[in-house]
Amino acid sequence: MKTKKQLRARIRELQNIIDEMDRTVRRKVAEYDFSQAEQQKDDPDVGAFNERAAAPQKEEPEILNKRAEILRIAEDLINGDRAQTYGPPEVSFGRIADIFNAMGYRHHVQVEDSPLGYTKANKLDAVDAALILIGMKLSRTIGGRDHMDNWIDLAGYSGLGAELASGEVSND
Repeated sequence: MKTKKQLRARIRELQNIIDEMDRTVRRKVAEYDFSQAEQQKDDPDVGAFNERAAAPQKEEPEILNKRAEILRIAEDLINGDRAQTYGPPEVSFGRIADIFNAMGYRHHVQVEDSPLGYTKANKLDAVDAALILIGMKLSRTIGGRDHMDNWIDLAGYSGLGAELASGEVSND
């Protein structure tokens, strides 16, 4: 069994990997020459992307304030691009839970009718994964309060986690 110190070190390693992947994706998007997309329209993947980009966009409602804007963006992401990219939250968050379970993490719950403090260890599930992601975004937000992406992701993870916890998973 790994010590807490070893587990914390592994979490830091994984966080660094996630951060590097995030930086790489953002850099590649920033560097991408979108004018090449026209030249590559015969490529089926690029063609499908261009068709979606050229499709009429739904009319955006007027944004009344920043909080409404954050929630609208989060809603668009969790019901659109990210849902299509990563699949249903019960599957993608389930994979995250499986990874943390393989690393030995457990969700401790109070055992009914037992002395206070007596818990049993359950494997993590998709709701726990949502909480882990919320915790990660909280940590990032503390380090960068003005990065709106963190706030958007927090709203999205909260919505998905609440849906999973309710047991009323959407089939949209």
